[in-house]
Amino acid sequence: MELGRRLRGLPEMADLAEPGARGRLTVISLVERASHRPIHSALQNATAEAAAADTARRLGRPAGLPVLRIDRLYRDRELKPLELAVNRFHPDRYSYRIQLRGRVGPSAQDRGVR
Repeated sequence: MELGRRLRGLPEMADLAEPGARGRLTVISLVERASHRPIHSALQNATAEAAAADTARRLGRPAGLPVLRIDRLYRDRELKPLELAVNRFHPDRYSYRIQLRGRVGPSAQDRGVR
């Protein structure tokens, strides 16, 4: 609640107050600025859900059709929750890219494995 009160007091929040408003800052950057605990990590969950009427209208999609829902739980260094961000996207207008890598270390050849 305290973080919410500090966020509400930031002048940039007025720019984001209206549904569909656009700004140069993200809410998460404002959360980090208003918090005394910087964001260290986030847990993300992506799923599909049927669009509620209000969400469908905002995304230009018929109600009941699937939309992409992404939940991100931002945490501090002690893994305490800072913010839960829930976003919904039109699936035809969203792309997501991630690079998955194994642990970086000596190659098998460097270790003498043949």
